[in-house]
Amino acid sequence: MPIIMKDFSWRQTDSTIIIRVPCKKDLAKNVDFISSSCYIKASYPPYIFELFLVKEINELESSCIKGEDELIFTLVKANEEVWDLLEKDLTKIEKREQREIILKDIATKYERLSNEKSERKATLHRQAVRQQISIDERNRKKIDEMKNNERQKLAGELEDMKQRSNNRKPGDKTETNKQQNVRKQIDAPIRPKDDHKQKKETVSEIPPPRKSATIQVKFSERFFPTPSRESMAAEEEEWLRKQAEARRLAGFDDKDLSLEEKDPMWLKEKGDLFFKLGNYHGAIAAYTHGIKLSGQMSALYSNRAAAHIALGNFFKAAEDASMALELITPHTPSNALARARCHSKRGAAFWKLGLLDKGLIELCAARDLLKHHDKENRDLLSLEKDIETITKKIEDFSDDEEADDENIYLVDT
Repeated sequence: MPIIMKDFSWRQTDSTIIIRVPCKKDLAKNVDFISSSCYIKASYPPYIFELFLVKEINELESSCIKGEDELIFTLVKANEEVWDLLEKDLTKIEKREQREIILKDIATKYERLSNEKSERKATLHRQAVRQQISIDERNRKKIDEMKNNERQKLAGELEDMKQRSNNRKPGDKTETNKQQNVRKQIDAPIRPKDDHKQKKETVSEIPPPRKSATIQVKFSERFFPTPSRESMAAEEEEWLRKQAEARRLAGFDDKDLSLEEKDPMWLKEKGDLFFKLGNYHGAIAAYTHGIKLSGQMSALYSNRAAAHIALGNFFKAAEDASMALELITPHTPSNALARARCHSKRGAAFWKLGLLDKGLIELCAARDLLKHHDKENRDLLSLEKDIETITKKIEDFSDDEEADDENIYLVDT
C-alpha cells in the first residue's frame, strides 16, 4: 500500500513555483516522474507525491532536481501571476477520474513522440542512402573517365607507331613487340587487372580435404568435489588435508566408495535404520565407519553405545557413552536431551556390569536433565521406574532381579 506524501513546502514568484518534498537519501536513487500542464507526480516506493495544480504550467521549461534529502520541483507558470492556492480541492473520486484522463493524455503524447522519432529516424536513413548512392555514382563516373582516358592514350600511342612503321623500309613487315603489346591491350576487354590473379590465387589456395582422425582429450586428476577456484584454494587445501587424515585414521582406501558412503550423516541415518530393524551388528558397523571419517560427532558414539547395550557389550557401551558426553560441549539447554540419553546409556551399562552405585548416579543425572527438558517425557517415566528398582536393589543387597530398561538407551535422532 503506497504512502501519500503530504509533508512538503512551497513558495512562488510571479513566474515560478518552488516545491520541496522530503525524500530519504537511499530512496532518492530510484524516483519516477510524471508531469503534464496541470499535474505532477513523483514515485519513490513506498511513497508517492502528486499534485493537481490549480493553474497550468509550462511543462517543457519546468524541472525536478534530486537533493541529498529532498526533491526540488521548479515549475514555470504558463502566465505570470500570483496563485492563491497550489492544489485543487478534489475528492478521491474526482482525483481518480482526472488521474486517468491525465495518464491517458501522457501516454498518447509519448506514443506520438515515439512515432515522430521513428519517422525522423527513417527520414535520416533515407537521406543517408541517397547520399551514398550519389557518392557511388560519382565514383563510378570517375572510374569510367579514367578508363576512357587510358583507352585514348593507348589509341594515340598505336597511331604513332603506325606512322613510324609507314616510314620504315619496304619489305620489312614485321611488327615490333611494343606494337603487339599495345594492340593486345586495346583488343582485350576492359576488366579489373586483379580479377584474373585473384581467381588463380583462389583456385591455388583451396586446401585438400582433411583426413579423419580421433582427438584424445586428457583432463588432470581432480580430488576436490567442486570446480577449482583461486579464491577457494586455501579451503581446498584444508579439505584435502582433513580427508587424508580421515583416510589415515580409517586405515582403508575409499576410492571405490560413493559420495553418500563418505558422508558421516548418511552413515548415522543408515545405522539408525539398522537399529530399528534389529540389525545391531550392521548398526555398529555403520556407526564405526562414520566415526572413522569424522570422530567429532557425538551422536555416532551415543547410538553405537545403544547398539552395544542391545548386544550385551556393556563395557564398550560405557566407553562410547563417555566419549559422546565429552564431545557434547559446551553444556546448553539445547543439548540437554542428548546429554540425558548419554547418561542413561552409561547408567544402564554400569547397572548391567554390577556397578549399581555408579549406575544410580548416571540415571539420576539423566532424570534431572529430562525434567528441565520435558516434564511429561515418556523416557522420564521409565527412568523414574528404573531408579526406584535400582535403589531397592541397593537397599536389599540383592542381585537377582533385573530391571526393565528397554527405553533407557534410545537411539539419538
